[in-house]
Amino acid sequence: MKDKTMLISLAISALLFSALYALSVMAGAQGYANLLMASGSSAGPGLSVEQLENWNGRGYYNEEGDFLREECLLTYEIPRTAAVSVNNNRHSVTLTGTNPYYPGMMGYPLKDGGFFTASTMNAKSKHAVLNETAAFALFGSRSLSGGTLRIDGDLWQIVGVIGDHDGERPVLYIPATVYGGTASSVIALMDETFTEARVKNSLKSIGIHDNNFDFLNFSRVSAGYAERFAVALKAALFAAIGFGVVAIFKAVRGKLRFYRQELRDWYLSELILRYRAGLMLTLGGVLLLAGGIGAMLTLSLQVLETSLRLSDIAPMAAGLAEGDFGRKASWLLGYQTPGLILFVACLCSVAVCAAVAAYRKGRANTRGKAAIVNGQS
Repeated sequence: MKDKTMLISLAISALLFSALYALSVMAGAQGYANLLMASGSSAGPGLSVEQLENWNGRGYYNEEGDFLREECLLTYEIPRTAAVSVNNNRHSVTLTGTNPYYPGMMGYPLKDGGFFTASTMNAKSKHAVLNETAAFALFGSRSLSGGTLRIDGDLWQIVGVIGDHDGERPVLYIPATVYGGTASSVIALMDETFTEARVKNSLKSIGIHDNNFDFLNFSRVSAGYAERFAVALKAALFAAIGFGVVAIFKAVRGKLRFYRQELRDWYLSELILRYRAGLMLTLGGVLLLAGGIGAMLTLSLQVLETSLRLSDIAPMAAGLAEGDFGRKASWLLGYQTPGLILFVACLCSVAVCAAVAAYRKGRANTRGKAAIVNGQS
């Protein structure tokens, strides 16, 4: 019965750990790496297209002809409602002004054609990119590049179809320079050069400060899923090493007691010659014990460090619901609670397995001692 309980506990733990690992892999596949969002109040003045694009990716050419960026790349969304006419049928859609960096930074694949270019944006050309929902709602197909439609009575050319993971709203992406407007949130692309600290400092030049914008590091929130799995795995390793350390300690303690008793009858040199092989094994056990204790201390510090970092995830995730880029944040929002529940369940499963193993070990020792007593009697 006890073996069955242990097997069930291990099976449940394996399933929980697999689910937590799968969640961390899924988080890494969502395209959140190196993205920093600055979200301001929608009631505020906002950031104009001219202001953003004059700053965006600013740089210079060196003597070798290479372009060196002085600022990171930014993208944004400026949504408005518009009426679209297709085959004399009118549809209400969301018209989102943005820039050419949008699909690459957001990780949205192009399903047909391409996205509008920087030259198109500078020329304020009327080029539109439809999301898949708009493509099928308006035309019943996503092979649309080269076609046309009318937005608020003006003729626009369709240059592509994008997969933006929005299955509910028909959205058309257009150059933000055509209608202008202001953005309440921006997303910056970080890398080894443009770190979070440098990006925040640079954005101050266009009025984005800590006192009027909330910053959210998508990369850090996404990495929290992998950190939770790492913490749970280290907790399991901690428990496994702990049992090994206890077993080695008992064995070494027993051997040391034996040798201490033998020293009453033998000199140390004679003891070493007589029990050389056993002493070598005992010394090896002492080294293993020291190594196990060191590993447990290291794991304890790592578990503590990663657990403290997890405390930042909850307040950071609360900001995901604010500002623009709701579709980009939706996955992180949707899986925050399930991820936390899985993490706690994994830690509980480790504790249960450790408790069952300790109980079985204790019962085995009790039976062993009872057998010895009965044999002596």
